[in-house]
Amino acid sequence: MNRRKRNYRRWLIAALCVTIIFSLVYSFLWFQKQIPGKIYLQMNEEGNFSFGFPFTVSLADEDREAALGDESDIPPDKINMTGGQEVRLKSSETGDFRLNLKLFGLFTCKTIEVEVTEQIYLYPSGRPVGIFLETDGVMVIGTSELMTNTGEPVSPADGVVKSGDYILAADGILMDGKEALSEYLKGCRKTVTLTIRRNGEISNVKVDPVCCEDGVYRTGIWVRDDAHGIGTLTYVSSEGKFGSLGHGISDADTGAVVEVADGGLYQAKVRDVLKGRIGMPGSLIGSIEYNVGGYYGEINKNTKKGVFGKIDGRFTDICEKEALPVGYRNEIKEGKAQIICTVAGKTECYEIEITRINMGSEDNKSMMIKVTDERLLELTGGIVQGMSGSPIIQDGKLVGAVTHVLVNDPTRGYGIFIENMLEAAE
Repeated sequence: MNRRKRNYRRWLIAALCVTIIFSLVYSFLWFQKQIPGKIYLQMNEEGNFSFGFPFTVSLADEDREAALGDESDIPPDKINMTGGQEVRLKSSETGDFRLNLKLFGLFTCKTIEVEVTEQIYLYPSGRPVGIFLETDGVMVIGTSELMTNTGEPVSPADGVVKSGDYILAADGILMDGKEALSEYLKGCRKTVTLTIRRNGEISNVKVDPVCCEDGVYRTGIWVRDDAHGIGTLTYVSSEGKFGSLGHGISDADTGAVVEVADGGLYQAKVRDVLKGRIGMPGSLIGSIEYNVGGYYGEINKNTKKGVFGKIDGRFTDICEKEALPVGYRNEIKEGKAQIICTVAGKTECYEIEITRINMGSEDNKSMMIKVTDERLLELTGGIVQGMSGSPIIQDGKLVGAVTHVLVNDPTRGYGIFIENMLEAAE
């Protein structure tokens, strides 16, 4: 009996140790995610950074002078802080330096890059825009089974190409669109060598066209060469560079962000609103003005953090008349803010609340927001599809853009830090 008790205690202690180790590892990984890998500091402005955990922050010798100005009261060798306290930094020059975070002063848990910049001003928009993208290559959206002229079912392209591949050439001949690819393959009665791009790597694969029931040779590859949609223009810089959406345009079938060769930004008109409700996101119903008068500019980037390009000509007609300073993540706080969007025929500011901030976010879900403006709730029920890219303003600064809606609560959604969009635009 005693032996059984001893074995039980051993198993209990072992399970407790494993649980403690797992909890520590999980807490450490969670903690690391909460700390950004890079933060921005505006020149000659004090930046306050709170990480909410007991650690020591050390500066590299070559970085110390740039990081600490004469007016700073931070010790020149180390910055000691505990949960709830803030690190204060100030620099009179632009440049980069590093913060080394040591947990309890014992071991380095993360190194943060700090970039000191001049104040950036952007023109917020909030106007609906049409986005048209031409893919960089012919995008594969899937393969299918074919019935040959002998009644045999075959899948010639299965395992050869995958959804999300881009076909660049056939037998060494460049393909400038799906029509050109389709016509070429119809005339092939022998093995075709396709040059594809998969996850950024280019390779050649071979596929054997088969003669189908109608006598036409096919490969069973389904493709697409463009994508389009309606969203909201977030900002335009004084140089005419724009950012929109806060997330990428993804292919409806593959879910992958479309790789862009060319694209255009067009005027869009909102004609109706499908109000959102629990379990069913709403949407802005509109049309894209594909004409010379409706053309705003070119798109050169489609990323997970937004769609970017350059406005052709005057942009003040589609932006607020006054440029706003950019507010970085360390300046954002939970509480009242506004979004700019166009849902009732004119561009207006609506009240929201920032309810949660993910300081370590490097994606497009940097903060959680809640619509509190009764006017917008009456019009849309909250956040709807098409409002992605609506600028988020807090304390007179452009701090982010709306990106997603929560399906189970259309009054709530996510926003991206404006700095994440600016990084993706570079």
